[in-house]
Amino acid sequence: MDKVKVILNYHTYVWHKGTAYGTNGCQVPRTEGGLLTFYFFRTGTRMKTLDDFLNENAPVIVADVEGMISHVNRPFCETYRWTAKDLVGKPISTIIPPAFRDAHHLGFSRFKMTREAKVLDTPLDLEIFCGDEEVLLAEHFIRHTQTDGADRFIATITLKK
Repeated sequence: MDKVKVILNYHTYVWHKGTAYGTNGCQVPRTEGGLLTFYFFRTGTRMKTLDDFLNENAPVIVADVEGMISHVNRPFCETYRWTAKDLVGKPISTIIPPAFRDAHHLGFSRFKMTREAKVLDTPLDLEIFCGDEEVLLAEHFIRHTQTDGADRFIATITLKK
């Protein structure tokens, strides 16, 4: 593979021979745990697909740009006591504790209007609302990406011990 064009967070990057370039042609610095790790999600010589994310051992949930849950993996369901049937097709606010839902709606609406992200691509310690109505603390790492031709939010949500 010679060049890969990646559109993420409404920015375009080109991956060429192990280096990322922005749309202005400037090289994007390669730093451990930095832009390339989080933006390019490389596995070998190809980009991760939606199935790659869902087949991870970590709990993963996926929502579309309207905030509707489209996929969950088995580790997510087992860790947070939901079934895929309970979640797929429901709003992402289903897993947000009721006290935080209004704030989430406000932030998500702002993102949809401005396309400016404040909480993406960074670990966040947040509470999650479980299927049995228990609220647990978990680390959320939320990415906005295009996979399989669709804009998606992919969150890896790891239980804090």
